[in-house]
Amino acid sequence: LLARAKNFTVAGKIDDALPVLALAKSIDKDNPNVYVGLGDAYYFRRAFSPAEENYNTALKLKPNNPQAHFGLGEIHFRKKEYTEALDQFKKAINDDPNFADAYLELGRLYYFSENYNDALNAFEKYSKLQPGSVDGETYIAKVKYGQKKYDEALEILENVVKNNPDKDLSSAYKYMAYVYNEKEDYVKA
Repeated sequence: LLARAKNFTVAGKIDDALPVLALAKSIDKDNPNVYVGLGDAYYFRRAFSPAEENYNTALKLKPNNPQAHFGLGEIHFRKKEYTEALDQFKKAINDDPNFADAYLELGRLYYFSENYNDALNAFEKYSKLQPGSVDGETYIAKVKYGQKKYDEALEILENVVKNNPDKDLSSAYKYMAYVYNEKEDYVKA
């Protein structure tokens, strides 16, 4: 049931996911994964209050639940409660050091606050856990751009474009244009 509900949630079919999760809850009300699933469904609906309530219930049932901490981090991030988001992403990573998406979101938080060293560290960990990820490599290049290391950023971005012709590369191309602009190569920008 949980896998089916997750498929509905990921596909954006929240109205289909919620009854499946309600059934799962009626069968096993002490399963923290049911509440994470409910939290995810409400989060994707942008109903943050019930999402937060379900993630907290999951944590009461299983305190070291990386998915619940991650979900809470996402909510706080969207609500611009950055300190709380940072805390939740760190807890998710503490609970599961191989939780790639938590590193990505942690890196984004650091990046947006211009804490480039910590952002780079988080994005590099994400990239090690998700080799070949366009997001990971592009964010590493964005950090290099923020650090004014334009040649390093450009090399990373050129490799991303070269190695991923079938993926969405809009962010990589955008930052390539920024780098070329900084290098005063306006033809390529």
